[in-house]
Amino acid sequence: MRPRGAAAALCALLAGAVLGVPRADPRSVEILRRDCRSELGRRDVTLFANGTVRQRLWAPDGTLDMELLELGPGETEAYVTLLLRADLEQVDLPPAGPDEGWMDACVLSMELPDQAPVSFRYGQLDALPLALSPLVSIVEELDLRASSNQEGRGLGDSYAPRPGDVLLRKDGRLYEVVGPTSDGMGVELTGVEQPVTVYVLAEAIREEFVMLVERR
Repeated sequence: MRPRGAAAALCALLAGAVLGVPRADPRSVEILRRDCRSELGRRDVTLFANGTVRQRLWAPDGTLDMELLELGPGETEAYVTLLLRADLEQVDLPPAGPDEGWMDACVLSMELPDQAPVSFRYGQLDALPLALSPLVSIVEELDLRASSNQEGRGLGDSYAPRPGDVLLRKDGRLYEVVGPTSDGMGVELTGVEQPVTVYVLAEAIREEFVMLVERR
């Protein structure tokens, strides 16, 4: 498939159900992801179809830190075009399987529009096949950009939840604000990706959620 075709497919995905055809929510569609683990912790960076780059860092004690970067549609399409140029047919690496027990290793996964998903496992100190090196370079670039990004961190002291607000929780899941609880002490939210209801104290909303994704 030519890059131009992939860009068109990505645009259709970003547009959603413009023609009345149900499509996957681009906020949850992973285009590229690298998940690395070692005795020092875990580091995960993901590029989503809507242009969000999510970086998650787990310390050895399990503490999670997350950073977000928002790319424009043009930037996202440019990255997809670069990813499409990779010829992975000759990559001599074992496919990624269950991650039980693997340490000091990374799993690199990619799923582009109209392309079969691929996934590889490699050691962080391994010499990479020539075809895989550009993909790793792109992931590292996105990882660095997310680390240095200063926008979108936290909801801000002035944030007040409104019904219809879509918030990103620390664990990377999206929730929509339903409204205040009956006693006025908390906020009721429902999962965007899963039909689950959660209740959070109003004073703790900025501790549990890291970003306002959408205000309806």
